[in-house]
Amino acid sequence: MPAAVRLAEKGFRVVVLERGPWMSRRDFIEDEILARRGLLWPTVEEEPRTWRPTDAVPAVRLATSVQLFSNAMVVGGSTVHYSALAWRFRESDFRVLSEEGAVAGASLADWPIDYAEMEPYYDQAERLIGVSGSAALSPFEPPRQREYPLPPVPRNSAGAILERGARALGLHPQPVPLGILSRDYDGRSRCMAKGFCSSYGCPNGARASTTETFLPKGLATGRLEVRANSFVTRVVQDPATGRARGVEYVDDSGALHLQEGDIVILAAGGVETPRLLLNSASAAAPDGLANSSGLVGRNFMLHSPGATVYAVFPEAVDGHKGTEATRTEMDDYATDTSRGFIRGGFIHPRAHGGEPVELAGRPMHPAKWGLAHKRSMRETWRHYLFSHVTGESLPVEANRVDLDPQVKDRFGLPVARITYTAHDNDVRLATWFAGRAVEILEAAGASRVVNNGPVIRKLHNHQMGATRMGNDASRSVVDRWCRAHDVPNLYVTDSSVFVTSAGLNPSLTIQANALRVADRIAATRGDPAS
Repeated sequence: MPAAVRLAEKGFRVVVLERGPWMSRRDFIEDEILARRGLLWPTVEEEPRTWRPTDAVPAVRLATSVQLFSNAMVVGGSTVHYSALAWRFRESDFRVLSEEGAVAGASLADWPIDYAEMEPYYDQAERLIGVSGSAALSPFEPPRQREYPLPPVPRNSAGAILERGARALGLHPQPVPLGILSRDYDGRSRCMAKGFCSSYGCPNGARASTTETFLPKGLATGRLEVRANSFVTRVVQDPATGRARGVEYVDDSGALHLQEGDIVILAAGGVETPRLLLNSASAAAPDGLANSSGLVGRNFMLHSPGATVYAVFPEAVDGHKGTEATRTEMDDYATDTSRGFIRGGFIHPRAHGGEPVELAGRPMHPAKWGLAHKRSMRETWRHYLFSHVTGESLPVEANRVDLDPQVKDRFGLPVARITYTAHDNDVRLATWFAGRAVEILEAAGASRVVNNGPVIRKLHNHQMGATRMGNDASRSVVDRWCRAHDVPNLYVTDSSVFVTSAGLNPSLTIQANALRVADRIAATRGDPAS
C-alpha cells in the first residue's frame, strides 16, 4: 500500500488488487473466540499450506493453530492486526556478512543498500503512520535526523515489570517504538488502551493500519482504485518483450480478469509473493517468473524459534490491559560471541496473544482439564505474563517456499509448501534469550517461571527473504531498487526482498523501503535504463 499511495500522489493511476475483503472499524470484534474464527484469517480449508523440515520428509498440511499464526488476508494485510512495533533496522543489520564473516550452513550476504540510504524513508514512514517513541530514552538508537513524531505510549504493567527486572540486572530498559498513537494525530484518535491489540483490528483507528494511514491519502488523489476480494492467480509476461503485461485475477463472483499495467508491483508477503511468481511459470519462464537464478522462494526466514517463558506474580498484573508492548531492553541486540552465537534480538513480556481461551491451552498448566485446570486458570489469568522474544534468523538457502505437487487451493492452484529448519545459530540464540527472560522476570519478583524452550517454527508473521535483493542477478531475484532482474517492469516491495532478517519486527522497514522504491519508479517511470 505505501508504494501504491506514493505513486498515486505522484500522478500515476494505480489499481490495488487484494485477495481479501475491505473491512472497517465497525467490523472489528473484541471477542477472543469470534475474532479468531475466520474474521481476519481464512480457514485452512480455504487457504491450505504445507510444511516439512527438509526435502527428505513428506510435507504435511499446516494445522489451524499454525495457520492463524500468519498474515491477515484483508485490505491492509497484516497491518490490520499486527503488534505495531515500529523498529528501524540498525546499521549493522544491512551488512551482516561484512560484520560477522561467513557462517557454515548460512547464506549470509550484505544488502545492496545501507542504513544511510534508508534513514530519510524511515523518517517519512514514522511521520506518515504516527510512531510513538523516544530516541532520548533509547540508548541504542541508530542515527536519526529528528525525534519520533509522538511521545511513547503510556507504560502498562508488563512494561513496568520489564523495567524493574532489567534495572535490577544493570540493563537499560527503553520505550518500544509503536505505530500506535499516544496522542491524537493526523485526524486519528489516540489509543484508548482497551487491550484488544495483537490479532485484532483497532476499533478507533489508533493503530497504524495502512487502511488508516496510507489508504485515505491515496483515495483522496482520485487516482487510486482498490479492488477487494480479487485473488491474483499469475503475472502475465509478454514473451516478445520479456515485460509483464499485467496480472490475471479472479473476482468475488469467480470471473477471471486480466488487469494490464505499465508497471506491476507485488506485495503479497514472504510466502505468497514467491508462490505467485512460481505459479506464473510459462514457456518463456518454465521454472517460474523472475527465477533465472533459481532463488525464488529460497533463503526464507522466520525469525529465531523463540522460547516462550511464562511468569506468574503474587500480585495481579493484568498484563492484557493497555497496548501490547510498552518497554523492552536492547542491551543484548549486538553480537557478543561469548554467548555462543552471533547477532541478537530483544525481549518484551506481555499477556496479549494469551487471552483466557488461548491461555487455557498453554503448557504452563499442570492439568489440561478438570478442577486442577480451573484452579490453575484462576491462579494465573490476572497474574501471568509471558516473554516474547524476537531474534535474528540466519538465511539458509535450503529453507524455502515452493509449490506443493499434490495440494491445491480452491482455484486449483498449487499451494505454498514451506521447507524450514532453523539454523543452529537461531536455536542457540533463542535458548540464550529464554535464559535472559527468566533472569529478568525472576529479578522482577515472579513467584514462578516456566521456560518451555525453543519451538519448531513452521510459520510466523515475520516472513522474509524469499525474493532476495542484490546486485548479482545470479545470486538474487531483484536488484537494489527491488526490480526483478529478469522482468524490467516487475517490482517487489514486501519483506521477501530482505537479505537478512535483523532481530526486529520488519513492518517499518517494509514501508520505508516501499516509499524508496516508489520514488525511484516515479523518477524513472519504471525505466531500468534511467
